[in-house]
Amino acid sequence: MQTIAVVVVTALILYTLVGGIKRSIYKQLVTFLQNGHYASFDQKVDALLVKLLFSKQSLLDLRLNAAILQNQKRKALRYLEELERIPMPKAKKTHT
Repeated sequence: MQTIAVVVVTALILYTLVGGIKRSIYKQLVTFLQNGHYASFDQKVDALLVKLLFSKQSLLDLRLNAAILQNQKRKALRYLEELERIPMPKAKKTHT
């Protein structure tokens, strides 16, 4: 029973840490875009940790925003096309 408690507490700590790291990285990426630091954005968004923590859709969305801000129309269209190919999750049915 004690082992289960240790595993649960450890899992909760890891979940909290990963969430905090994701929020911090996302804030950094958005700040880079807001301040026009596109090279720093590109370097950070291509990092292995970022690719592991964020979904492909989230990364494409960030890259799309960067392309739009830089007026890179071809890149923006390419990212939009990639986003279109990602399957949407099925909507949950609601009962009334």
